[in-house]
Amino acid sequence: MKSDSKILIVEDEGIEALDIQHRLTTLGYPSPEVVLSGEEALERIESIRPDLVLMDIMLQGRIDGIAAAEQIRAGFDIPVVYLTAYADDDTLRRAKITEPFGYLIKPFKERELHVTIDVALYKHKMEKKLRENEKWLATTLKSIGDAVVATDKDGRITFMNAIAEDLMGWKLEEVAGNRLSSVFNIVNRETRLRVENPVEKVMIAGAVVGLANHTILINRNGREIPIDDSAAPIKDDHDNIVGVVLVFRDVAERENSLAEICRYRDELELRVGERTTELLLANEGLSKYARKLEGLNKELQEFAFVTSHDLREPLRKIQTFGHMIGKKYRENLPPEGLDYLSRMTGAAKRISDLLDSLLSYSRIITKPHPFQPVDLAAVARDTVSDLEVTISKAGGTVTIGELPRIEADSVQIRQLLQNLVCNALKYCKETEKPRVRIHGRTTGRICEIFVEDNGIGFEEQYVDRIFKPFQRLHGRDEHYDGTGIGLAICRKIAEHHGGYITARSTPGVGSTFIVELPSSQS
Repeated sequence: MKSDSKILIVEDEGIEALDIQHRLTTLGYPSPEVVLSGEEALERIESIRPDLVLMDIMLQGRIDGIAAAEQIRAGFDIPVVYLTAYADDDTLRRAKITEPFGYLIKPFKERELHVTIDVALYKHKMEKKLRENEKWLATTLKSIGDAVVATDKDGRITFMNAIAEDLMGWKLEEVAGNRLSSVFNIVNRETRLRVENPVEKVMIAGAVVGLANHTILINRNGREIPIDDSAAPIKDDHDNIVGVVLVFRDVAERENSLAEICRYRDELELRVGERTTELLLANEGLSKYARKLEGLNKELQEFAFVTSHDLREPLRKIQTFGHMIGKKYRENLPPEGLDYLSRMTGAAKRISDLLDSLLSYSRIITKPHPFQPVDLAAVARDTVSDLEVTISKAGGTVTIGELPRIEADSVQIRQLLQNLVCNALKYCKETEKPRVRIHGRTTGRICEIFVEDNGIGFEEQYVDRIFKPFQRLHGRDEHYDGTGIGLAICRKIAEHHGGYITARSTPGVGSTFIVELPSSQS
C-alpha cells in the first residue's frame, strides 16, 4: 500500500505509543498521530479521518479499545487493527464482533507491524471495492427492465426485483426462503401441462437453459402472463454451482432483445471475473512474502555455515598461538607484553563466544525440532544439573517450583531456561549470594513461566531494549561479561512457539522474567 496512508495510534502506555509512532515514521508513514484513550480517538477520527487505526484493546477510561472500535465501525468506514499483549476469551470474543482487520501481539517486530498494516489497508480497499460492486449489482438487478429471481442451490428464493414481484404477485419478504416451484407456476399454453421448473433444469444441466415457446406464468391472482425466460447457474471460483438466476419477461407487453439478456449475463460473468482477479492478486502478494521469507532463511543458513567453518579457524589459531607464546616466552616478556597478550586472547575468546551465540540464534528458525509434549519441570531440572558448576562457582541456589506440561521444542525450551538462569547468576549483587526461582502456571490455553532473581535489577523503561541483539544496560567494565545476545535468543524462542517474553524489575531488588507460551501448538 502507499506509505502516505494516515494512521492513528490509540495506546495509553506513553512509551509504547511513542515507540510505535517512531516505527511507523521509519517505515515511511507520514506523521502518525497518538491519542491515549478511546474517547479522544473518537474525537480525532471525526477531524483527521485516518486511513487506519492501531487500537490497544485494554484502554483505561470510560470505554475500552473494543467499545471504541465498535463505534468506529458503526460511524466510519475505517479499518481497525488491535494491539494486545494478552486478553481473556470473553474480551477476544467481543473483539471479533467488531470485525477487526488484524491483530498485533505485543511485543511485535517492525516487519510484523509493516506487513499487518499493508494487509489491512489492502483488505479494506478490496472489501470497499467489493461492496461498491455489490451495491452496483443490486441496483442494476432492481432497476433492470426484466423480472429477476435468484435462488440458492436448493432452489429456495434469495432475491426478487420489483418486476418479478409485480408479474408473480408476491413480495420478496413473503416468499424468501421458499422453493421457487411453489410460487412460480408455469404451464404450456397449448397443452396446459406444467412446464419443468427452469431452476431444476439448470442444476441438472449445469448450464444456461431457456423456456420452450408458448409458456404461460399463472401468478398469485390467477392472471395468465405469456413469458419467455432463461436461467443461468451462479458458480463460485471453483466452478461449483451455488445458485441459479432466472430472468423472464412479459412478452405480451414488451419485447426484450436477446442482446440485453446476453449483456446482463456478461455483466454477471465480468463481476465474477473481477473478483477472481482480485483474489489472484491477493494470493500473489502472499506468495511473494513467502518467497522473500524463504530467501531470508536461506541467507541465514549460509551465514551460519560461514560462521561455523570460515571464521572459527583463524580464531582458534589466535587463541592457540597466544597460549603457546604465553607458556613458552612468559619469562621473556615484559609486563606490558603480557598485558597485550592477555587482551588479544581475551578478545579472541569473546569473538568465539559471540559466534556461538549468533549460531544458536540462527538455528532457532533454520533448524527447529518438532513440537512435542514437554514436561517443563524435567527440563528445568536438567538445566540446573547442566549448570551445576556455574551455580556453585557463583555461590548461588536455584529452586524449581510447580511447572506444567506443554507442547514445545524441548531443546529450545532448555536453551531458554539456561540463558535466563545464567543471566540471573551474571547480574547478581556483590553483597548477596544469587537466588533464582523457576515456577509456572497455566491459565486457559496459556502457560506462564517465571524466572525470579534477587540481582541488581534494571529500570523497567528499558524492558524492550534488553531483548534486542547486542543491547546491554551494563558494559564489560562493570564486570558483567557476555555477548549481549542471550535474551534476544530467549525472545526468538518464545516467538517461534507463538508466545512472547517480558520482564518486571526493581533496581537493587531483583527481576522476574515472564515467558508466555501456548499450552498446545496448532
